[in-house]
Amino acid sequence: MEAEKLYARAFDPRGCKLARTFSFSNTLFGFEAFNAWVHDVCEKKEQIKAVVGLEPTGHCWFDFGSFLEECDMTIAMVNPYHVKQTMELITTALPRMTGRIQK
Repeated sequence: MEAEKLYARAFDPRGCKLARTFSFSNTLFGFEAFNAWVHDVCEKKEQIKAVVGLEPTGHCWFDFGSFLEECDMTIAMVNPYHVKQTMELITTALPRMTGRIQK
């Protein structure tokens, strides 16, 4: 079963969040909305180019990946396990570490 909604987040090279999470449908209309969102974020944050990281979980990313290639966007495959581990680190360890530094 294909995912009906896909989600995107924008980060700079240092990992700082550039925009709110963007959700879009797994259709050509949704892909075009994503493309417009990426260009809008790049323009607002004065970025020249975007690299799209995909978690290749299942087959639902094939159509989106093909769309990105047609738009000449750079694609990077990311390991879902590493993304999960990184998110857990950000949500648990970093708040504790910054609390120690501030005290």
